[in-house]
Amino acid sequence: MSTARPAIGLLLLALGTLLTIPHPGAVLATELPRDARHIPPDPPTDPDRHEPDDTRRFGWIVLPSAFYAPETRFGGGIAGAVFFRPAAAGPDSRLSQVAATANYTQLRQTIIGVLPEVYLARDRLYLSSEVYFFIFPDRFYGIGNDTPASAEEVYITTSLQARTLGAWQLRPGLYAGLLTDLYTHRLDEAEEGGLLDTAAVPGTETGASIGAGPALLWDTRDFPAGPTRGAHVYAGLLLYQPALGSSWAYTRFTLDARAYHPLGRDHVLAFQLYGESTGGDVPYFHHPLLGGGLRLRGFLLGRYRDRQYLVTQAAWRFPIAWRFGGTVFGATGDVARRLDGFTLDRLKTAGGIGLRFALQPEDNLNLRLDLGVSSDGDVGLYVNVREAF
Repeated sequence: MSTARPAIGLLLLALGTLLTIPHPGAVLATELPRDARHIPPDPPTDPDRHEPDDTRRFGWIVLPSAFYAPETRFGGGIAGAVFFRPAAAGPDSRLSQVAATANYTQLRQTIIGVLPEVYLARDRLYLSSEVYFFIFPDRFYGIGNDTPASAEEVYITTSLQARTLGAWQLRPGLYAGLLTDLYTHRLDEAEEGGLLDTAAVPGTETGASIGAGPALLWDTRDFPAGPTRGAHVYAGLLLYQPALGSSWAYTRFTLDARAYHPLGRDHVLAFQLYGESTGGDVPYFHHPLLGGGLRLRGFLLGRYRDRQYLVTQAAWRFPIAWRFGGTVFGATGDVARRLDGFTLDRLKTAGGIGLRFALQPEDNLNLRLDLGVSSDGDVGLYVNVREAF
């Protein structure tokens, strides 16, 4: 095997993590910041799946990056990865890596990230982190599931986000570990007289959210970047407490359940149930956010936010010709103040179509272009790497 091919593959996987629109103010959920928000890293897959003839100890690669989403519009910069095999990992372990990116967007957002992933103890121990620095102009519509578009407030924050996951393989496919999350918040600009400017919502003051808690994951997917069969179930709880140095005291629980069913040659049905539940003195930037490039595509990420969030979605993925494929997807969900506050008459829906191009067919790693339409009548275009779920 050549050095270039696995190196490019590692970087593309890193880009799929880095460039699904990192967004400040999120909490760990299930796979490193793809919406750059709530997302712990993909756990190690079956350790026997690494390339058997790949005995390299060290390598690196640097490439330009580019992406598009409604939250950022066009963005680009540079991304790179250093990959290595620690001596303590064992000769047959998967390659570890440190990926990094620096990007600037059409909406004048600065996104700088560093993401290490380290495999030890013959891949049984997995250590991962994501560290992001943001200068991020964004939009706020208030809290609740019926906030009008006319309530839009433009604001700018500067933040540092550091999330870590340490996981141990209990048995093939099953991992248990500890999550930690640090998020520093500074509100630089807000519209005069608005909710943020008048501190009408919690979290507008300068401070830090610091939390920790357990995580459990069951993962039998064949290709984490573009699964065709298997399942992925994640549950994680983060406790943000003053005893840890947090400026706010609150909790956040995340559940993410996915299933993939092959239908004949290269046809796949994919399903996802995703929920977040928060309680306590939750700052506005850590309320669950509806929309974005992963769930309910077509809604602007953060168009609606509240303490509870529940969404379900499905997709049919199919081949077209050569390296091209397509998808049809749909989703429904909502946010609510309380768990008993979800009602059918307020459910949000979104759906759309997408085009895929196989960048690395052996890993089912695709460049994706999705067009989503929301029940509010908004349209979102998303260009990125990796499937949305």
